[in-house]
Amino acid sequence: MNILYLTDDEITSGGAVKEHINAICRGFKNKGHKVTLICPSIDRNASILVDQVITYGSGRSIPRVVAMLKTIKKLLNEENIDAIYMRYRASQLPLYFLKSFTAQTRYLEINGIAEKEMRINKFKYLLIRFVQKIIERPFFLKSSGVFTVTKEIASYYKNNYNIQKENIYVFNNGVWPERFETKPNKRKSEKITLGFVGNIVWWQGLETVIKAIGDQNYRDKVDLTIVGSGDELEKLKRLAESLDASNIQFLGQVPSDEIPKIMTGFDIGIVSKSIKGEGLSPIKLYEYWAAGLPVIATNLPGLDIVENIEGGLNYEMDDVDSLKSSLNTLLNDKSKWEVYGENGRRYVEEYANWHNIGDSTVKIIEGKSNFNERIKLV
Repeated sequence: MNILYLTDDEITSGGAVKEHINAICRGFKNKGHKVTLICPSIDRNASILVDQVITYGSGRSIPRVVAMLKTIKKLLNEENIDAIYMRYRASQLPLYFLKSFTAQTRYLEINGIAEKEMRINKFKYLLIRFVQKIIERPFFLKSSGVFTVTKEIASYYKNNYNIQKENIYVFNNGVWPERFETKPNKRKSEKITLGFVGNIVWWQGLETVIKAIGDQNYRDKVDLTIVGSGDELEKLKRLAESLDASNIQFLGQVPSDEIPKIMTGFDIGIVSKSIKGEGLSPIKLYEYWAAGLPVIATNLPGLDIVENIEGGLNYEMDDVDSLKSSLNTLLNDKSKWEVYGENGRRYVEEYANWHNIGDSTVKIIEGKSNFNERIKLV
């Protein structure tokens, strides 16, 4: 098969976007298919297993969309494409008016619900819903399949777009387990390190974490290490300073290949979220588990798996006291840490493994998958 992979993401050498794209493209290549990747831009060091990469340029939205349309139209006129796999964003909706595109067999990958990740007023929300009803809904309905990372996202699009259940597939995000070494059992000091890795944005819920760990009662017991950058970074630094929390450090952005080594310095991984309604499948959760760490996570759909598989403990969203309670439980019973880490590692190897996710996705597109090989939408 000749596969066209489309994304409107600028691909950098680190981060979830590159890893997810590489997992799917690698799955196609492992089965002998030809893969062309079209994207705005790609870092020189962002290695992705494809036959060719075509870029159409970053920049302002309207020129970028025009360049995207021209690039895709040219390729479709020059090559016989068997299927298009799209990492979907609303910026790609103009493709719906491109006849050479709509004539193709296509599959969509959905990684979130955009309007739930934005702080928007009611007018903007209604405007988004109008666009969805007029343009996005038929765009989805005429696709051969929709891949999502959580059941909640799948249910949202099924209910709002009337997509047939048999055309929706649910796979976790994932990691490459072989990149991570599990945490050694012996710790060098009694003071433990709680670690966070990810984008520093409002819906990560890090303000709650800083208020909890910045409490004087934890100064000599717990260090908090935050790895990443984003819009909220400076605000969070100021909050830590106002609490005089010398046990909190910010490492900023680091290369993705350094993350596994950094995680060997963590004792517990933290997945703090402050967003409802779309279900969660954060890569950082699977990275912590791949490293054999126990996890503390917000008790939201998708993250309830932490206690369901006994990979750590949950706490209530935006609740400082609830987070402290879960942390205290772990501090008072370190005997369970290794069990939590082992359970998490097993889950990653079976269900959150990019190798398996990529292969399973490709089997569906090849028509070689049966209903029992995917997660049913209930």
